[in-house]
Amino acid sequence: MARDDNFRKFREKKLAADPTWSIAKEMRMREHARLKKLDPNFVPPPEPERVTDPEHQAEEAAKVSVGQRCQVTVGERRGEVKYVGKVEGIGVGYWVGIQYDEPVGKNDGSIKGKRYFECLPNYGGVVGPPHPP
Repeated sequence: MARDDNFRKFREKKLAADPTWSIAKEMRMREHARLKKLDPNFVPPPEPERVTDPEHQAEEAAKVSVGQRCQVTVGERRGEVKYVGKVEGIGVGYWVGIQYDEPVGKNDGSIKGKRYFECLPNYGGVVGPPHPP
């Protein structure tokens, strides 16, 4: 017997009402409602703009090359750049594929079934290119 109160049904209902709905948007909305209860003068910050430019961060990505050593800011994980380019299914723009020195990654160089570089399981990760200082 299938349940009617599962996340899939909830998501379908939300997307039918608002095609731009996402779980992140839902969480922000709920947090803003909570803060509004605590402070009636609370004004939520503007929604972040969605990146739609397919060449997003192309200049930054051009400064990164395969074989370079790198350190990812979040978590201070170190590794070697294995891929620089576009990745289907995770957002527009350019991405950097990294083989970490330790098993702190989320993949083996394949993202959503497509292989971008080779590494051991849990040693691979994909991040945005570094921003200029």
